[in-house]
Amino acid sequence: MKNFSWRMLFVLILAVASLDTGYATNPSNKKVETTTAKAPPPPEVQKLIDRVYEIQNMDRSKLTAEQRKELKKELRETKKELRASETVYIPVTTVIIILLILLILL
Repeated sequence: MKNFSWRMLFVLILAVASLDTGYATNPSNKKVETTTAKAPPPPEVQKLIDRVYEIQNMDRSKLTAEQRKELKKELRETKKELRASETVYIPVTTVIIILLILLILL
């Protein structure tokens, strides 16, 4: 039991020491904002984005019920196309490395 209490004391000291390291990097304790430069979307995607904003900013009070229905349908289809264009590509080398790591671990 005595050995256990020393271990717990050691773990507690390490936990307290690790909490203090956050203040050492940013003494003012202010949130640091980082910006990342994103590549502009392809022209086809940009056209779809522009169309979505155009539909959203449109004055729909002057449209008939049928026109609003068609506009809503077009907006849904455009948003589906935009979601489909947000695919994540994994390079072949990354897949090979992941497979090797899995083979080693298993």
